[in-house]
Amino acid sequence: MLEILSLVFVISLLINSSVVSELCIDPLGIEDGTIPTEQLSASSEFDLAYGAHRGRLNTATDSGGKGAWSSKTNDQYQWIQVDLGKLHKVRGVITQGRNSYDQWVTFYEILYSVDGDIFQPIRNSDCQVSKFVGNSDEDTTVTNMFSEPIYANFVRIHPTDWYRHISLRFEILGCPRGSQLVGHSTYYKSFRQNSQRSIMTRKSSGSCIRCAVECMRTPEFKYFKCDGGCRLYTCSNDDNFVGFQIG
Repeated sequence: MLEILSLVFVISLLINSSVVSELCIDPLGIEDGTIPTEQLSASSEFDLAYGAHRGRLNTATDSGGKGAWSSKTNDQYQWIQVDLGKLHKVRGVITQGRNSYDQWVTFYEILYSVDGDIFQPIRNSDCQVSKFVGNSDEDTTVTNMFSEPIYANFVRIHPTDWYRHISLRFEILGCPRGSQLVGHSTYYKSFRQNSQRSIMTRKSSGSCIRCAVECMRTPEFKYFKCDGGCRLYTCSNDDNFVGFQIG
């Protein structure tokens, strides 16, 4: 009886929108159009009726186009991504297949980026690229929450397996727009030239993105670079050395 009451209490908390916001699982604006069309892009599209803008969650087939983004070809090089406009704390993804047609993505990977140039995949505790279970029909939504949040401006879905054709609709879950996640609006600046000032190092753990978050929370640190064991595309459970350039 106590377990049932506890479950009811948890559900009632989740229904409360303020609690949902605190949990950082709000839709970030793909479905409702808050994110404009120009911030949705894809590796390819079958034709204009299947463009990335048709990849918004719950898009239905209508006079404007088809009920999903569909790639030009079926291979391992296809993706659809969103530019969130600024740094967000991202917690999960919701996906659907193609409305009114038997096409959907059954498994996919998630890649993310701060600058839109360098992407890294979400990895599991064994440092292997995580593969997320996708859809098994046209319209049922499937939600995958990440074991740990990521910090990103860009989130990319990379289908690895599909039924009939790569077709997808999606939404990203995280903290709402306007949240003050870090101390600087310019959270990350890539380090592309030799420093004219000193470098200090300290031990940290986690991915380079997390290292960068720690760096940019500190007012006197202006730039971030990967150093030692903390490199992009490297996953390590050991302590990592992070290079901070003092501005």
